[in-house]
Amino acid sequence: MSLTPLASASEATRLATGPLTGSEALYLLVVSGPQQGKYFRVPRSGGQMGRSKLCAVRIDDPSLSEDNIELKRLKSGHFQIEDQASRYGIYIDRKAVNNRILADGDLLELSSETHLRCRYLAPHMVPETIRESRSKLLQRNYLIYRLEEDLAFTRRQNLPLSLLHLDLDHFSEFNQQHGHQVGQQLILRIAQRLNKAARTEDLLALYGSDEFLVMVRGFTEEACEPFAQRLRKEAQLAVKNGPEHLPELSASVGIAECQSQEVLTPLQLLARAETALYNAKRLGRDQVVLFTSL
Repeated sequence: MSLTPLASASEATRLATGPLTGSEALYLLVVSGPQQGKYFRVPRSGGQMGRSKLCAVRIDDPSLSEDNIELKRLKSGHFQIEDQASRYGIYIDRKAVNNRILADGDLLELSSETHLRCRYLAPHMVPETIRESRSKLLQRNYLIYRLEEDLAFTRRQNLPLSLLHLDLDHFSEFNQQHGHQVGQQLILRIAQRLNKAARTEDLLALYGSDEFLVMVRGFTEEACEPFAQRLRKEAQLAVKNGPEHLPELSASVGIAECQSQEVLTPLQLLARAETALYNAKRLGRDQVVLFTSL
């Protein structure tokens, strides 16, 4: 009989980002590999993951094992991943693991090519609260819910729609050095500056502890790039002009577009934006990357 591992204090902190309500599902967004830009929804019952057609989560990567990775849903709503002698092993945020509870935002590496971003989302439900309590930005589930409507609207109007994903570089190290409270104050200042930079019709949401999403209607990826560069610089200025005299902190941005007559779901567009951001990080950070450039 296998026992569910207890979360340590540091593990509990890692899992605390975006506490689960029970309505979220685990989505695995493919940011690198043969199925880059796609996503998988893990069944609530969990199951095996690999390249076998019988797997609950089947990934088309010949370097993966047939079915040697298990996903198990816990009472908390989180999923536990277990390596059952897979060919490559499992790496989370570059560290080898055998058995681990997946947290929102974890980067899951299953082969030298296939890397997945873990997200706990409830995209088809209207959140009870639209805005995040501290930053006053939109809740990420509300933005994803709104994307459904806006994608349909822009398609009817023959307009493009772009999604920007901004993430602070090395923010976890920043938090460790300067403390969680300083980090949270910085996030609030960045949120204020991004909100002022955005248009009234743009939707801005807090996506993770140090991540932001911006939905921009009527603009292609290329047209959004100057705006993304401005947002990146606004984040830097929030650090530079703060009262704490903090060291410089850069930001990376990924942009994905739904073209005027393209049919995409919100999660498909989000997976593309995640992929673009992943590549901005991989290429050295402190830059903007377009999904269509990959």
